[in-house]
Formats: sequence, structure tokens, C-alpha cells
Amino acid sequence: MTELEKERYISYMTLKDELTAFSGHGAELYLDGRRSDAGKIAAACVFQEDTDYMRDYVRDASGRLVKVNFDRVRNI
Repeated sequence: MTELEKERYISYMTLKDELTAFSGHGAELYLDGRRSDAGKIAAACVFQEDTDYMRDYVRDASGRLVKVNFDRVRNI
């Protein structure tokens, strides 16, 4: 495994674990407006070289995290 592959794997696992924790606490995960899961979002963010994603954290009235959106950033 090359250094780049190792770095990407670590980035993937770190993001996947973070999102799994959010989901475990009840937050819904979305990728480009569609319900998704931690693994798919982490793969999209880490392995798609020509695409960037912006996170958006949505909280309810009491401040509890209820949703995390990952939206593709498009260059115009």
C-alpha cells in the first residue's frame, strides 16, 4: 500500500467513524439531498478526487444535532 493509499484509508475510516457516531446519536445523514450512510459519505468525500463536499449541521430547537448534510460543491 502506498503512502497516499494509507492516508486516504485513514481519512476514510476517521470520517466514517465520526459519522457513525453522529448516526448512533440519532442524526440523519444526507449526501446531495438523499438519505445515506456513513460509509457511502466517507467514500464520496475521500475517494472522489475531483469533487469537494460541504458539511451542513442541522440542529433542533434545543440544540441537538438532528441532521448532517454533505452537499457537492460545484465550480461554475
